[in-house]
Amino acid sequence: MTKRNNGNRQFIITTEETGGIEYKRNISSLETDDLVAFANSILGGSIFIGVDELREGSKRFGKIVGCLVNDAEKRKIIDKANNCFPHVSLKVIEHKREDLEYYEVIIPSGKCKPYCTLKGTYCIRTATGKAAWLPDDLLALFVEKETRQFVSKFREASQGLQSELNKLNAQVKDEMQNIRRNIGYFADETLESLNTIRDTGESAESSASDAQSNSDEILRHVERISELEDNSEAALFFSKIAAQRVNSLLEHFKLEDPYKVECNKKMERLVEGFLERKERLDPYRIMKMLEKANCYVDLPYIETCIKEQKNKRRKKRSISRKTK
Repeated sequence: MTKRNNGNRQFIITTEETGGIEYKRNISSLETDDLVAFANSILGGSIFIGVDELREGSKRFGKIVGCLVNDAEKRKIIDKANNCFPHVSLKVIEHKREDLEYYEVIIPSGKCKPYCTLKGTYCIRTATGKAAWLPDDLLALFVEKETRQFVSKFREASQGLQSELNKLNAQVKDEMQNIRRNIGYFADETLESLNTIRDTGESAESSASDAQSNSDEILRHVERISELEDNSEAALFFSKIAAQRVNSLLEHFKLEDPYKVECNKKMERLVEGFLERKERLDPYRIMKMLEKANCYVDLPYIETCIKEQKNKRRKKRSISRKTK
């Protein structure tokens, strides 16, 4: 706030100079350590340029005397701020009272403390003015700054780790769901195979009894698998037991696995279709197509089937030519 002394034609800035206010007669009297001191303070402050300091007892006031105000002078203020390390952020405001012009330079508390001059001078603004920053105070500031940075980085790392754990947890849940689906499919196929074996055995009564007994045992394993859905190793263990039971029954009755027979038929039809359309035969592609239809055939067997189908076609063509 300013008021005018009509007798002397003076404009007085009534805000008393405190730790947050300083007056400079001209830009030449503004030093880089003045800017550093405000930037290192807790609240920052303002420097009025073109204002003389007045004293009234223990009180201090500013008298506007004016200074040169133009872009070149403003550039000098900014250059002084850039000659600090790190650069001091500030805002330059131009004021005018009748024909008197002056600057108000607002320096907020810096975010990159501590600040110093290019000569390595550290200082801070206090209630009584500018003061040197002592080594103990600088050390305390460095420790506080490093602690804040460590806490910030640790928090970021913790958040990143939590995110990765959440992703891993989601992947584990997806894998367990896939295992449960596969176990369910295997159980259905097992029961279907057992029913086929029971219906086609040499001794209907004996095979039915054996098949039922083994079927009940496999079902008990399947039930245990569903109860242990969070334990993939146990699920795989019981799945292997069920597979061994089925294979033993097939060997006992000298029967082919209906599931394998059906898969092989689908594979042969696929190979014939490729040959009919004269498309390139890719065993790996055929295996993937079969897997989508829940048929699992070994790659070497597919390659063997392709060779046999090609040989059959060559023989047919050869016989056809001879008959003609």
